[in-house]
Amino acid sequence: MSVTASPSVPYSSTVPGGCVLSVWRSQIILSARASAECEDAHVMHQLVEWGVRDDPSLRPPGQQHTSYVAERHPSDAQRSCGLAGRPVSLVVQTAQKPDWSSQARQGRVVNVHSELVHHTWRRGDRAEIQVCASPVVNRHGTSGKVLLHSSEECQSWFCGHLDRAGCKPVAKTIVVTAPSTTRQRWQTITLREFRATVKIADPAKFHQLLASGMGRHRAWGAGLVLADHPAPQS
Repeated sequence: MSVTASPSVPYSSTVPGGCVLSVWRSQIILSARASAECEDAHVMHQLVEWGVRDDPSLRPPGQQHTSYVAERHPSDAQRSCGLAGRPVSLVVQTAQKPDWSSQARQGRVVNVHSELVHHTWRRGDRAEIQVCASPVVNRHGTSGKVLLHSSEECQSWFCGHLDRAGCKPVAKTIVVTAPSTTRQRWQTITLREFRATVKIADPAKFHQLLASGMGRHRAWGAGLVLADHPAPQS
């Protein structure tokens, strides 16, 4: 279970016509006790930060927090009320190899697998992406942030982020799930899952999206963008 410290790796390097994303990814199974505790997103954030302890100077520009996302299994009653359910596992992305041994000794982590992953993205590549994000915007004439509610607004918000990230969705591939809420000590956070197949026009901008995430509430488990090359057609 113990993961020893190792040298940091760069988030990116360049190859002809593209960029390489190099990150550590940890897949963590939470104990039943930790799952209950991490229903509070603030506690979940503390658990992640305790294992990562990375050097902020090594994070890519614009990334203020470690990126992670929780897999949640809401009950039928929770789902019907729009609640996210307790987190049962986490995917954590960081520049440095983490050490989850203290969380394991405390009985909060029952299984963890950390590995260094490399993904190369070039102009013209297609990528299948998914992100659990909070679609919040600044809107003129209002104070603070405004949460988007309609599927059309959320889809437009998502496409705007993709456009700024140097990629565009392939026609009719966007999926936006129904909203779900999770609590943080002084507020509730509303999340939606977005999925799409995109075509990359600017690998450097696309890489920045993968390194820095999408939207707000990244400290509370929102915004980690996971991307993979599409499976070959048979």
